[in-house]
Amino acid sequence: MTAHQLNGCFERVRRADEHIADLRQRIVHALGQQENEVVAQFDPYPPYNLKLMGATNTFITMRIGVLIGEICYNFRSALDYFIFELAKRDSGIAQDGTQFPIVDRKKDFAWRTKMWLKGINAAHVAAIERLQPYSGCDWTKALLAPG
Repeated sequence: MTAHQLNGCFERVRRADEHIADLRQRIVHALGQQENEVVAQFDPYPPYNLKLMGATNTFITMRIGVLIGEICYNFRSALDYFIFELAKRDSGIAQDGTQFPIVDRKKDFAWRTKMWLKGINAAHVAAIERLQPYSGCDWTKALLAPG
């Protein structure tokens, strides 16, 4: 039995899902730790003010940041695996240097299309262009690297 061409994609998405489940648990735990951190103290002397003392600890750990990064990485990698397989399917041969472009300007997409979408037919390129942040696609905008 041969492996499905998109197994690399599917595995990256499964791994991102595992990280999302772990992240959810860690966030719930962090919120639970913080919910009793604000303490109200009544001043027994006139004018009887109420003092609120906020949390002095942070419960958002470095692990949460690492998980967010790994989730983004795995989703981004899944897109790259997909583009590689799509280019191979459209052109009939494996194409080196393919990558799913995520750009915020149309002119950057046109430039990257020549390099990263080699072998992909025009209909598929148009579909990929509709998934660009400059086309109003919010989920790809979330994966756009700063800079």
